[in-house]
Amino acid sequence: MKRLTLLSLVLFLLLSVLASAQYGYLFEGRYEVGVQPVAVYNTNIGPVVYCAGRDLNYNGIKDTGDVSPSLWAVGLKRLTKFISSEIQSVHVSTYKITDLEFKLSVLPVRNFWDEKVQKLYITNEKSISAVSFIHLDSVYIEKIVDVTASAVSSSGDFLYISVRPSYTDPGYVLVYDKIKKVYTDTIPAGISVQQTIPEGNGQLLIISEGTFGKSGGKFQVIDVSAAKHTIIKEMDIDGTPSHIDYSESENSVYITCNSSNRVKKINLTDYSMDSLSLTLGTYDGPRESVYQTAGVMNGMLLTSAYDGNVYIHQGKKLMGKFDSKAKPEGFMAIGGMFFIATPYLDAAYTLDSNVTIYSLPMDVTENPAQERYYVYPNPAETTINIESPMNYNMQNAILYNSMGLKITELLVSAEAKNISLKDLGLSAGAYFVKISNGKKNMTLPFVIK
Repeated sequence: MKRLTLLSLVLFLLLSVLASAQYGYLFEGRYEVGVQPVAVYNTNIGPVVYCAGRDLNYNGIKDTGDVSPSLWAVGLKRLTKFISSEIQSVHVSTYKITDLEFKLSVLPVRNFWDEKVQKLYITNEKSISAVSFIHLDSVYIEKIVDVTASAVSSSGDFLYISVRPSYTDPGYVLVYDKIKKVYTDTIPAGISVQQTIPEGNGQLLIISEGTFGKSGGKFQVIDVSAAKHTIIKEMDIDGTPSHIDYSESENSVYITCNSSNRVKKINLTDYSMDSLSLTLGTYDGPRESVYQTAGVMNGMLLTSAYDGNVYIHQGKKLMGKFDSKAKPEGFMAIGGMFFIATPYLDAAYTLDSNVTIYSLPMDVTENPAQERYYVYPNPAETTINIESPMNYNMQNAILYNSMGLKITELLVSAEAKNISLKDLGLSAGAYFVKISNGKKNMTLPFVIK
């Protein structure tokens, strides 16, 4: 009986690890940062977490017990020794970079990382500032303009500043020339205007929540290539649209609708709209949705929700989820690591001060330039290709399903890079292929669509 109980415990633990390791991600832990982390950015100094701080009486004045917003860096030291031939250890450290000007924090926070100029534009009820990261303990903060804004984005010489006069009146987006330091245009928006995204070819995408999530949600496509804007398309969006993500590869946008528990996909070629429904509680709605275009999550839609999870969808099929251990908001996949910002701990909305981190084992190597290994295409259909390290002589490959059950073993030569899946009768879902050179094993996750 004791042996059976021990065996059951081992099996339970194994299945728990396998379940948490879908797509190869493993739970690394929860790491302390500032109060109320809401967003993660992939900056020139690595992952940076924006923490909104705490204003106990919501008066915008720093009183006793209040905490300023802050920026935190996440340092990763990847250890090269493999545990049980497969799993590596990742050492995580967090560092406070700087405190920011105290402000009243109202979620959602819509700052903007401009990759081209390597600046983080931060908005609050007082002003918009640009943060340039020099190294872990040194930043340059420049106040750009005094304005009360709900969101900001940047493209070229211009800022696009969302302004909502109230929660019942139509808002607008100010176009601000960063070089000349003047406003050049005003774009009418919907009630409670939210996020803007410069789409890249002279168009600006805008979403507005509407009236307290009841009605009036709007999506707009604006031509901003000329001195004055032109409205290209306006669409009514119900269900409180609160976050937007643009997928260049699909020429589509994903709009997260909090109160209706839906993510709406709009094709920008013909403006057709589809909808993904999530089964969530009344107060557990989705927060942000981002379509992944690289790495093991390529082709997946990730959606954070206040039930504690970040959901993984391929099309409308649920492929898995990450448990954030709290209430997740923003998230980011960076260099084989997955970071989740969790502003709240529980249903009582207790403020959190941690980020949740998962790791991808196959990204950790002694010599990244020579020993990276990949499985592609991912998602796959009938064939996968394996690109292994230059000094890794592959001898065999074993295919497993998402629960860790062996499907088949394939003998391969050292030069083999191509494995056919056509005659295996595999259904859509998550899989692992474990390759070996007789001394070291590598487990590569992939998805069949």
